[in-house]
Amino acid sequence: MNRFKLAQWLLLALLAVFAFGKVEAQATSGTAVGAVTDSTQSAVVGAHVTLTNSGTGDKRTATTNSTGGYQFVNVAPGTYKIDVEAAGFKHYTQINVTIQVGSSTRVDAALQVGEVTQSIEVSTESVQLETQQATVGHVVEGRAVTEMPLNGRNVLNLVALAPGVVPLQNVQSSDAATGLRGTFAGGNYMISGGIPNAGVQFVDGGTINTGYINALAFVPSQDAIQEFKVEGNNISPEYGGTENGVVAMFTKG
Repeated sequence: MNRFKLAQWLLLALLAVFAFGKVEAQATSGTAVGAVTDSTQSAVVGAHVTLTNSGTGDKRTATTNSTGGYQFVNVAPGTYKIDVEAAGFKHYTQINVTIQVGSSTRVDAALQVGEVTQSIEVSTESVQLETQQATVGHVVEGRAVTEMPLNGRNVLNLVALAPGVVPLQNVQSSDAATGLRGTFAGGNYMISGGIPNAGVQFVDGGTINTGYINALAFVPSQDAIQEFKVEGNNISPEYGGTENGVVAMFTKG
């Protein structure tokens, strides 16, 4: 193959990418951050922090830095337990820590002097406020996704559960084959006053929009989605190509 033909093939490949899809991915999982201190509010450096998924038993570990801080990124949404151990302090455990899609959960641990064989357990039952991000959004959790009755089992109909979302013409109609009516019906929402059919939708960090005016390539199965988040204001710069908010979906593990 000569250079001219090779250049032609490369040009065709680039055109296909721009015409039929976007090569982009975003972090639509969650984050857990916090700081470990002692009774005087001084940082505890080198403490061992373990994040455990209460449903699957999956564990991740981290060590606090010079300011006592720790961070877990790309965390699957779910309920977790956080354990903290440091020499000269009692073992600290916090249970019922909820991590949601596209959100950052902060859990600070105040250690007490004692033996590591002694333990302190804290239960987080109250609603946790988002203090790490300025994004204004709403999470539609697993039970609603799984059990809400849907016309054609179109999971995108649940976007209307988020505050500030106005469904427009045909968006909640269904087609027997695709679950949608018309090319753009699935994205025909106005999110926080944005332009309908100008938003972006992600599944596990990958966009499901085509390169043609953000039309949807497909609609995820209702049974496949664990939860999703609708973001309409102060959207993070990591999300591009939207004039109507972001719908970030996370599939079941």
